[in-house]
Amino acid sequence: MWGVKLSTFDRQFNSLRSAQQKYARRCDTEKMTQVSLEMHASGYGRAAYDYMSTIMVEDKFPNGANLLWNHKQNLKHWKKMSSTQQADEIAQMCYNFCLLYTSPSPRDKRQSR
Repeated sequence: MWGVKLSTFDRQFNSLRSAQQKYARRCDTEKMTQVSLEMHASGYGRAAYDYMSTIMVEDKFPNGANLLWNHKQNLKHWKKMSSTQQADEIAQMCYNFCLLYTSPSPRDKRQSR
């Protein structure tokens, strides 16, 4: 489904979501924010914000789990927020992500032996 949809800059959303996760893993705040806000500008801000919960659990665990409650509360009130408030929440969550330590994947642990 995401491979068919295009952003305002004609990029496929599956590659944007992949980039979003990659930049979160690398703690690159600026690029993660740019990718997430591009999704928001294309009309899929909620999807960009919602996907961050997956990143919290997969890449930023266990510290990322501390952000889940706040994340879910913002999703509950998402429709009541203005577009500017939504963009601010996305940017703030990107910043919060990049402050957290990225846990190594099981693959990385096996290679280090």
